[in-house]
Amino acid sequence: MTEAPDALLLEQFAQNESETAFSALVERYVGLVHSVALRHTANSQQAQDITQAVFIILARKAKRLPRHISLPGWLYQTARLTTANWQRSESRRIRREQEVYMESTKSETPPDPLWSELSPQLDSAMASLHPTERDALVLRYFQNKSMAEVGRLLGLEENTAQKRVGRAVEKLRKFFTKKGMVLSASVIATVVSANSVQAAPAGLSKIISSVAVAKGAAAGTSTLTLVKGALKFMAWAKAKTAVFVSVGILLAASTTVMVNESLTYREPSYQGRSLSEWLPDVVPDQFGPPQVRQAKAAEAIRQMGTKTLPFLLNDLTFDPKLHHYRLHYLKPETGSADQRNSQATWAFDALGPLAKPAIPELDQLLEQNPGYVPGALVGIGRDALPDVFRALTNGSFFVRDNTAAYLANAIYAGRITPEEARPVLPLAVDDLSDSDTNPTFRANTHWHGASLLGAIRLEPDLSVPALITDLQDTQNTVAVQCAQALGRFGDNGKAAIPALVRAAGSTNAELGSEAVASLSLIDSNAVLRFVFDKALTLITNQDVAVRIQVIQALGRVGPAAHEAVTALVTRMTDSEYVVRMLAAESLGMIAQHPTESVPALRQGLRDSNQVVQSASIKALGKFGPTASDAVNDLLGVAKMDPQLKGNVRIALEQIDSKSAANLR
Repeated sequence: MTEAPDALLLEQFAQNESETAFSALVERYVGLVHSVALRHTANSQQAQDITQAVFIILARKAKRLPRHISLPGWLYQTARLTTANWQRSESRRIRREQEVYMESTKSETPPDPLWSELSPQLDSAMASLHPTERDALVLRYFQNKSMAEVGRLLGLEENTAQKRVGRAVEKLRKFFTKKGMVLSASVIATVVSANSVQAAPAGLSKIISSVAVAKGAAAGTSTLTLVKGALKFMAWAKAKTAVFVSVGILLAASTTVMVNESLTYREPSYQGRSLSEWLPDVVPDQFGPPQVRQAKAAEAIRQMGTKTLPFLLNDLTFDPKLHHYRLHYLKPETGSADQRNSQATWAFDALGPLAKPAIPELDQLLEQNPGYVPGALVGIGRDALPDVFRALTNGSFFVRDNTAAYLANAIYAGRITPEEARPVLPLAVDDLSDSDTNPTFRANTHWHGASLLGAIRLEPDLSVPALITDLQDTQNTVAVQCAQALGRFGDNGKAAIPALVRAAGSTNAELGSEAVASLSLIDSNAVLRFVFDKALTLITNQDVAVRIQVIQALGRVGPAAHEAVTALVTRMTDSEYVVRMLAAESLGMIAQHPTESVPALRQGLRDSNQVVQSASIKALGKFGPTASDAVNDLLGVAKMDPQLKGNVRIALEQIDSKSAANLR
């Protein structure tokens, strides 16, 4: 019976009230439900009551549940909502009981420190997912099903299930990043899989089965109260979107600012718009405002200058009562706390050295808000660098980790020069030999150490050997970052060629493609001498990022990579337009075998994506007169799309100057 599908067991119970079938379901999922409850209550008895309530709700709703439902996902969500309802009524006792619980577990095996950080936010993160994504994650990482099983249970192809799980984990990563926990998606998946479900107390499933099968008739008063409250809460949750819209309007209309001392700051404005109205435009986003609006917002914030600081610090502070001043907003604040945190961080980046007076208070906020405050300090620039360097040795892993990430990004973006960051070099090198007992903390420390060395690119005699050593790290993400960092050293990284050649032969496609890309930056001939065959294998890898890396590397080799033309031509029909665009660019950079390359690029002129068309036009120009067969095609493109006319003229001047002169 334990091997029977959930749907069959549920149907047997719904139609015949089979106790055997229901007991099998309880035995299968009692650990999942109990773990959710225990995470939030920190009280073993209360967790058992909630677990019992959830299965009573299942018994009562069994006949009405859709046949195609993912039962683990439904039980997880029901457990979360039942626990949330309990928390609403018991909030005054929760903190005290959690403290008692933590005290009682001091003698037990210490939990994974990272799990201790993630677990309080895990169920909130899961709640933010679409139900189909949540169901997939529960199956994959809470129930530890294989990807094939996830697909089968959800009625999906394995590849589709893998993509759904991948998207969901990426959303969790972004959620935790906003909470100050910057971790890779693979690390989050590993930690959740290892810790999210623990065995329920012995005998609990038998007790629950006997009570739940009777739909709660023999349950205690407290359990029945939980059931009643949870059912109401679940009904309310279905309609919460409409409720939140109306409540949000009311809250926006009544927002007030917390007041402490007598000093009052009035919100600054510029060109008729308040600071709060400018802030959303200062955050760069692929779906957000154009760069012109972003630049205009940054200039407006600079014009308002230090008058913005009390308001920006307020947005970065979780407890406004810590301030010793009053804030008078011209209009009610809008946006979530995370949005305001992000806006404030980018505003400090816009202010740069003008924000120097805020450094002392930012130092005090570092551990309270490690996800954003390090970014504000880095944004100020050289005046805050001593504080940034101190943050890299902070006792909090998350402060150190996020500071390193912000600093590396600022160096890559040119906001801080490598020379200004030189004092960090010894620390970054030391990070590559970090031996933290927590494997996740260790991996992140090594990763950011490599990232900083690649960004600074100074003292290769010190940096390159350290990166070569860590290139052999068993954590793939660390090895990949080391390979990427070595490529940043260019000619100064030649000592790494043998190690990168070995890495290029790795069975891991991500590491192999990164090594090929770095070899092409250090010594393009190395790609031909050692790893050309490997590159041609990777060019068809199912991972689009791998294909992109290898195609770019082959293009950088230039004419000597003529043997890659056939493989690059096949990528001109790739399903990803970015790959097609880069394949066209690389064919132009190699500019060999026109009888094979030119027809493929002529086909690129008819691509549905304009960037592929543009890349094909430029590439054809590199072939000169040997691309004369493409003249009429190019003239046709110029006629059909005036935006491409300029590129067509340049290409024709290289292929057939007479045709270029006739182009009107």
